[in-house]
Amino acid sequence: MAERIPRWKILSAAALIALAGAGASRTAHSSPVDAIPFPVHRSTSLDKEGTVYFIEGRVRIPKGIEISVQKDIRIVGRGKNAVLEVAGELQVHGTFELRVSIQDVRIELSPVFGEVHIDACVMGGSGGVFTDPEKPADGRLFIENTTFNTPATVDITFSANQIDLQRVLANAPVKIRAVDPGPGKPNKVKLMLMHCWYAPKTDGGFMGGLSVEGVYDATIRNNLIRGKRCVMTDCDKLTFDANKVKSPSLEFTQTESGRFNKSKMQKCDIYSARVSLSAPADGKSIERLTIDKCWFRGETTESVLRETVFNDRDDNPEVGVRAKFKKISKSINGLAGKEDK
Repeated sequence: MAERIPRWKILSAAALIALAGAGASRTAHSSPVDAIPFPVHRSTSLDKEGTVYFIEGRVRIPKGIEISVQKDIRIVGRGKNAVLEVAGELQVHGTFELRVSIQDVRIELSPVFGEVHIDACVMGGSGGVFTDPEKPADGRLFIENTTFNTPATVDITFSANQIDLQRVLANAPVKIRAVDPGPGKPNKVKLMLMHCWYAPKTDGGFMGGLSVEGVYDATIRNNLIRGKRCVMTDCDKLTFDANKVKSPSLEFTQTESGRFNKSKMQKCDIYSARVSLSAPADGKSIERLTIDKCWFRGETTESVLRETVFNDRDDNPEVGVRAKFKKISKSINGLAGKEDK
């Protein structure tokens, strides 16, 4: 019986470039010669395994159109500015064994869009998920089981609706902002960042740092956070829970007084050299950020933590917020992993 030739050996060299390591970034921004244009003119499911699609320039999924991308599909950017703008819906559903690969393509969310759901995908090169900072988005974004290889990342601004990232690995800084839709109309953006750490069957974590700003309701739970800074700014309601923070600087900031009453930090493992709390002093009362059951590199004495780690009202009378310790953990919580990788 003739020896069966493995499938990979009969692929063209160009196709192998697209099917190789999903995180590898190509300097030539080329796409395989057998790639076909990414379809956007009618709702369709792209489900033929191994197919390679290309995007060149700006391509738009219109309102009312849903494009579904199934396992083992490759999408590559042709040229230096490949953009897939989504006004309708984009569904990406890979598997752990056969992930979807999106390389050198910016997924850009329109000011109003339906839904973007990305599951079991690897994004790399100049790609990622973005919005126009001057045109905040209103839509449903859900990303799970997905890796963003540098410089690909998530950099988005919303004015309404919901953002959900779960079991995500991002090697570049992630930036999430919310802005009010108009004067006297506060945003009601809901954010959930959950389970982004080295969990079974998946790698995760915000390895390049994390910035969350202006979100109405933010739950940051069970994540590994590295990078230079982890910054939470002007969140109306903030739950910072069960995280492992390795960033040298951890910062909680309110630019208006009286807004820390809905923020809490609990069951976290904090390796940060500095934890900074900031809010304007109103001359009437001092706000408190409640900190409960957190571990600080084994230090359990409150006075030592205030002197060596925390920067708040005790250090600057112009700051209107002070840390309030309920219980300091003597042992690591380990809810986002006990060991580093």
